[in-house]
Amino acid sequence: MAVNYYFFNAQKSGDTYDRVYTAADITSYLNGIVGSGVFPTPSDCLQVKPGTGMQIVVKPGQGWINGHKLVNTADLSFNLSAADVTLNRIDRVVFRVNNLIRKMEIIVKQGINASNPVAPEITRNDDIIEYSLATININQRTESITAAMITDTRLDSSVCGMVQGLIQQVSTETLYNQWKAAYEEAMIKNQNAFDTWFQNIKNTLTASARIRAYRNRVITESMTTNANIGIIQYVKELDILEVYVNGFRLDTAEYTIDSSGINVTFTNALDTGAVIEFVVYKTMEE
Repeated sequence: MAVNYYFFNAQKSGDTYDRVYTAADITSYLNGIVGSGVFPTPSDCLQVKPGTGMQIVVKPGQGWINGHKLVNTADLSFNLSAADVTLNRIDRVVFRVNNLIRKMEIIVKQGINASNPVAPEITRNDDIIEYSLATININQRTESITAAMITDTRLDSSVCGMVQGLIQQVSTETLYNQWKAAYEEAMIKNQNAFDTWFQNIKNTLTASARIRAYRNRVITESMTTNANIGIIQYVKELDILEVYVNGFRLDTAEYTIDSSGINVTFTNALDTGAVIEFVVYKTMEE
């Protein structure tokens, strides 16, 4: 039949009805109206977060693929396989339509151990259609998963994206790539700035000296404007302190240090799960 149409009430003629619709009719109808991906609210919809040890947790939320809807009502935990002793790997977390068993599911696709690993490809064919929630970098000898190991791919519309109404979703791949490029650029800039500072220190010191760095990483458990530096060796009047949030070094105008040199107050509140790194540089004469 060249022309299809939806939907009309069925009328019974004898023991049969003259209108019969299948799940495929419904999903194909909805697929032309709603774009696939994760729902935009709440902000942690199906977000992948670290659990305990080698465990990860997929937060509650909803996903949509070609007219099929997945609803996760509670934290869903997965235990990842142990890290290799000498090689690295990248795992991928996806939600998918599995037409072979007529269900939607969330699974972990384990990567292959390698010196330079790549994440498993997502599958999209007539039987299985996958959308990527995150990738997880598991380096050799890793014993526990941290937030820094997880790359959130929900906004990358080349592998996932957000649900949008009416015909197609807005592409977020460009936005995601811009954010990723900015992150990598900031990391290079920060390293170059430190290298320049370190070289100047070496050139100007009048006595034989060495530089020692102390680091402390904190992950916020709730929205906050305060954090403990957590480095007992830090002396506010003598040492250099650098503060990073989610990999970006903050300008000194973006935070203040209390008189004791123990706590930092941020100008803008940090979200739950933000990764704060404190780095203290001390000059130690020999």
